[in-house]
Amino acid sequence: MIYWHPMVILRRELPMMQKIKKDERWLESEKRGYDVGEQDPMVEKYVCEVIQKVGETMRKEAEELLSQATSVEYRMVKHKKPSNNEVMTIHQVFCEEGGAVCGVCASPFIPCGIDSEELSRQIEFMKNATGAPILQEEDFSFADWSMSTNLLPGR
Repeated sequence: MIYWHPMVILRRELPMMQKIKKDERWLESEKRGYDVGEQDPMVEKYVCEVIQKVGETMRKEAEELLSQATSVEYRMVKHKKPSNNEVMTIHQVFCEEGGAVCGVCASPFIPCGIDSEELSRQIEFMKNATGAPILQEEDFSFADWSMSTNLLPGR
């Protein structure tokens, strides 16, 4: 499961929400015969109703935009165990154009391939993770780490 940082999703949904607001304001102004303004309560009500109806579609569109605009890297993530010991695993993370991490796969990455060459390439990419800054599980408070909990040694 990929977990996207909520603000990253919101930044991609915002233009869609602004268009809905603009359209609803225009429609209500047409109905009344005058410009209803920016803060009209009926427009805000209609905007909320539309967003509730199309919210799931908006989220999917935003995630599609993210998958096109991000790069995938491998990074080490430090996990705290109930015993307060720490263990590190390698995860796929998704970075925005500026390099900021905006999403993470909650399950540790397990290299696999159709042949030894592909497997070797993946292991080489994973080796690069050891030179990158280590991420903390807490950096992704929006992620559900329960899928990787059972995979951590010493739990």
